[in-house]
Amino acid sequence: MSRTEVSTHPLVAHHVVALRDPATRPPEFRRTVGQITRLLAVEATAN
Repeated sequence: MSRTEVSTHPLVAHHVVALRDPATRPPEFRRTVGQITRLLAVEATAN
């Protein structure tokens, strides 16, 4: 299993923008990582 998949989900892209923002505070960063994790889990188990 050496295949890498890149998510094109618009909500994932939105949350990644927040992660890249230097003004994002640690609690918001952790919450955003959790949201991305849930979205990616749904994508990973869809097929």
